[in-house]
Amino acid sequence: SIQKSKDLLKSSKIPDQLFFIQAHLSFLPATIKKLEENGLPLISALGIVEKLQRSLDSIPGERGSTLQAKLKAVLYRNPDYKTLQSTSKALQGESSLIMDGMMAEEVALLRFCPVVTADVEHSFSRYKLVVSERRLSLLEENVSKMMVVNWFYNRQNM
Repeated sequence: SIQKSKDLLKSSKIPDQLFFIQAHLSFLPATIKKLEENGLPLISALGIVEKLQRSLDSIPGERGSTLQAKLKAVLYRNPDYKTLQSTSKALQGESSLIMDGMMAEEVALLRFCPVVTADVEHSFSRYKLVVSERRLSLLEENVSKMMVVNWFYNRQNM
């Protein structure tokens, strides 16, 4: 492995590839950090994803096409991405379309729906604090209220 790494680093292509990354992809770490923020509104998160798509669309050549295709494939594999987009439009007032079986107040609750797994993992950690073996008879309404209190408490202590 070490010898292969040394051989790869000796390649004359490395400086060109590093230049390409610096020139066209230096925005990625900041974009990922923004998407991982706790409590990011759905509208903002999808705006970041759209900005990412536009940035990748501006990358020239075969590498740009490959990166664009990869992002499209990732988004396409997520069947709920279109639902999130529709929800975002409804929240912005651009569309009166409400998903099948959802009431307007349920769509409003999706205002802070997580778009990336980092926020989802934080949610699971919070659920473990709320739902335990000692609490077997919580009503859905009470779990919802406890989650709001827990989320607010954690936001204040970050």
